[in-house]
Amino acid sequence: MEFTALQILPPKDWGRFEDLCRCLFAAVWGDPYTQKNGRTGQPQHGVDVWGRACGPHAGTHCVQCKGKDANYGGKVTTADFDAELAKAEHFQPEPAYWFLATTAPTDGVLQEHARVRSAKREARGAFPVNVLGWEALVALMGEHPKVIEQFYPEHGGHMQELLAAVRALPRRDEVFAMIEQFTVAANHPSADAKGAWQPVRFDQGRGLGPALLGRALGAADTMQCPRLPEAGDLVRELKVSYSARLAGVPGAGKSVCALQAAETWAGKGYRVLRLIDPASARIQLTDDDAPTVHLIDDAHLASPHGLVLAEQCASETKLLLSTFTSVDGAGTRPGTIHLDAKRAVRVIADELRARRDETLAAVRTIDDRIGDGLGEESIDWRLDAAAQSDFPWQFCFVLSGGWRRVRSIIASARAAGADIVLGAVAIRQLASRDARAGASDLAPLLGAAQVAPDAAERAIAWLVEQRLVLAASDLRCPHQRFSAEVFDPILTEQDKGGRQQLAAMIGHTLADPMMPLAGLGSLLTQFRMSRGNVIWTPLIGRDLLEPFLDRCWNAHEPADIAAAAYALREIDSYIDDYFKYPTKAQVETIASWFSRPMPEAAYRVGAFINGTYRNRRFGRAIIRASNPEAIADALNQAMEAASADFACEITKMVSQSFGALTPEWIARYLTRVDRRKALRFIANWPASSQIYHAAWFCEQFTYLDREFGFDCAEALGPAIAERMRANPIDAIEQLDDIFGSTLRVFDPLGVYRGKLAPTARSRAIASELCSVWEPKALAAKLSQLTPRGFQGAAELLNVLHTSRRDIYDETVAALDWKAVEAAVGDNWAKLPHNADMFIAQCHASKAGRKEVARLIEEHIEEIDRLDARFAIIAPKAAFRQIERGARVNLSGRWQLGAVVLAEFHKRRPELVQALLGNHPALMAKALSEESPSFFDDALLFLRVCRQVAPEAFESILSHIDLSVVEKGWRSALTGRQGKHKVRNGSARIAIAWLVHVTQDRTDPLGDLARRLLAELPKETKISPKRLEPFPDL
Repeated sequence: MEFTALQILPPKDWGRFEDLCRCLFAAVWGDPYTQKNGRTGQPQHGVDVWGRACGPHAGTHCVQCKGKDANYGGKVTTADFDAELAKAEHFQPEPAYWFLATTAPTDGVLQEHARVRSAKREARGAFPVNVLGWEALVALMGEHPKVIEQFYPEHGGHMQELLAAVRALPRRDEVFAMIEQFTVAANHPSADAKGAWQPVRFDQGRGLGPALLGRALGAADTMQCPRLPEAGDLVRELKVSYSARLAGVPGAGKSVCALQAAETWAGKGYRVLRLIDPASARIQLTDDDAPTVHLIDDAHLASPHGLVLAEQCASETKLLLSTFTSVDGAGTRPGTIHLDAKRAVRVIADELRARRDETLAAVRTIDDRIGDGLGEESIDWRLDAAAQSDFPWQFCFVLSGGWRRVRSIIASARAAGADIVLGAVAIRQLASRDARAGASDLAPLLGAAQVAPDAAERAIAWLVEQRLVLAASDLRCPHQRFSAEVFDPILTEQDKGGRQQLAAMIGHTLADPMMPLAGLGSLLTQFRMSRGNVIWTPLIGRDLLEPFLDRCWNAHEPADIAAAAYALREIDSYIDDYFKYPTKAQVETIASWFSRPMPEAAYRVGAFINGTYRNRRFGRAIIRASNPEAIADALNQAMEAASADFACEITKMVSQSFGALTPEWIARYLTRVDRRKALRFIANWPASSQIYHAAWFCEQFTYLDREFGFDCAEALGPAIAERMRANPIDAIEQLDDIFGSTLRVFDPLGVYRGKLAPTARSRAIASELCSVWEPKALAAKLSQLTPRGFQGAAELLNVLHTSRRDIYDETVAALDWKAVEAAVGDNWAKLPHNADMFIAQCHASKAGRKEVARLIEEHIEEIDRLDARFAIIAPKAAFRQIERGARVNLSGRWQLGAVVLAEFHKRRPELVQALLGNHPALMAKALSEESPSFFDDALLFLRVCRQVAPEAFESILSHIDLSVVEKGWRSALTGRQGKHKVRNGSARIAIAWLVHVTQDRTDPLGDLARRLLAELPKETKISPKRLEPFPDL
């Protein structure tokens, strides 16, 4: 029967109908680059599909798809037609022909309306129009068999070949004879029947590693994988009917599931055999007495009739389990169990979360950046990301950090001629913000790179086979992090021509108005950051960037403004000195973004202005052109519980711009802010909003009006007290801006001194905030530390030590040190910095000193290099460290190193030489640096070393690099480094001391010392007492 004579139904959903129209008209027009117009939610100007056509109306042909019938809702009216046509008038470039295609039946009234409208339009020189009902679309499909095969596979195929094959089939009597013969053979197999089956063993598992790397899994390996629920369904099906079928899309985990079911029967004494060649002409079950599960993987390759006959021969002791690859359930028999890939992903994720330690250990063997330490990616975060996958294999790729293997993958892709196409996939995935893509979506990019269609088709097939894209119909990499990593390895291995191909594809994408601005900004960011030994940004010239920049400067929606502000802040990476001479229009545009803050955009705008520190005139120009009253009004309006986060985003925008704000601007802004409302707002901070947003709010006012900022911080305390008690480490991390820049009681860098020192009021507020913590309850929570929590716990103890010493002492005394020791785990050899900080922070209390010393002494044999702080805390352990030939780290620890050296000299002088080891060379290198910060606080160590270890001191002097040292010493003495002033009082004293003690030398170092004394007599002046030895050493 002809295709057009069949009862063909429209696709079941709207998106599928659009896909059908794209594919159909691509065939009709002969244009493989035919595309869908934009994405869901974007204005499409009456056009869903467009492409190029030849003939009498050569040019851009456009189709508006209307899903109208029982499936989609009502018929298309003439008013619908006119409304869509009116939109199409704005499509650019102007269509050469416009069609309205509908799933509704052909309507004579509508056809006549379209003919009349088209004739009138052509008479005045406008493009012609037409309407195609469902019957007309079916007729067009009848002329293009490939479209039928793709969308209606049950009606596709090559009809002539099919008819010829049918004629060649055996006659009815011959078929019955064959069936009878086959049945007899199945019940009485030939001697070699058993040879067609391969034994399956479940006793040689290799852990999760092979699955995570996407390798072929052995039967025992599948037992290490989480058990899929369909495995239980298969077991029950086999028990009742002796045969079972499992179907699913490629990569859904069918083989794993089938083997898990088979293993259940193996546990009952059944042997498991797998068919070696599923395409065998005959499938014969074994006929011995051994209970057997016969497994046929890829049974869709087997003879359907042969498989049915084998299933009919299955019995209680001869079970048959088969798996099929299918798409949307097509081609499977009733009763087939279908494997849900998304559910399989959820099941796998849940079980691996439950087996967290085992999962972490397995993943760490592949990706050593996964862990619980600070700076390591959490296995929990990685599992959450993997759980978003569509397929189990994709889950494994994400969980194992497949992007870490990008260079070997790209090398394979290049060998297969697929690396440029993979680059196109990555470009579109990043630019579209992970939107699905088909071959037609990639076609324009590959056309810009002049990749031949047949080469692109082969490359896509290879990428699908290698599982570097999700599917032939979904050309996205398994994860965007992989897409972000492909550029450098592709460009590194490509020649100039290949690099230009990639640049052309990026340029084409940047000019695509349908791509979201945020996606294009992300593409540029990832391309900028994808670098090894070469910076690739010069490949993207200004001409390629101009369309993108035009869209940035014309951004109006919040998401676009946020993307534009971020991209423009980084644009110097592509265009040198882009903002060296900003135009008036550019200043006014950014000032308007600043003056009209919008949710999710305000933060980015503030970050942009913060970046103008490199061009202060530009920043000030933006501020002068802005409207502080409008910003204050926006803040006043946003200070409600429902918009609390936006209110704080506005304040963060202002505080980020602090360096560019003028006194006049600040006064106008503060005058307009409703302070009473601000205090009510912060005093009733909603539980649904993050604490750190409230910290932004207080921090901004502290910058602009310190006392009012203190008022806000004071009002906030009661509103967040319960959250601070419930999760103290999270709270202290979120309150970093409160205890740090607002109250200035947390000062790890020692910058809040002199005029910047905390005031009596700020200390009182900090004390009140800390009073919410009850020592024993707090100690219990701190004792439940994970390695990732050490830094926050150290910060909390630091704040308590400064603000509430009583709570600090009681908390440290109540800590469970066994739990702390367990949290450190096996990391004593190279103690993580955050654990180091926490342990050292505990040392300030009497109880803490005792426990910290005990910990270090008990684990000293495991420590490769003992920090100078711990050498002071546990001197006995430090002595043992040197005695066993290990190291104590003195480098970069000038003052602590002096204390350690003095202690060794007093108590174990015979170990001094071993303690210093190669430190003199390292210290000489620090003294030779151009920046005085390297030898800040060096004096005490140098004095002690000269007195107790003169040979080591002489070694330091002999290793000083005289070719560069003068610049750094002059900077320290004069307080200037180039054009910049530097405050290095202690560095000046250290160098002045060195100049005095080396002035009598007869070598070049002595010459330098005498020259500096003569040229800088005031700067090299030093107290005579500092030149005297310490009397107690």
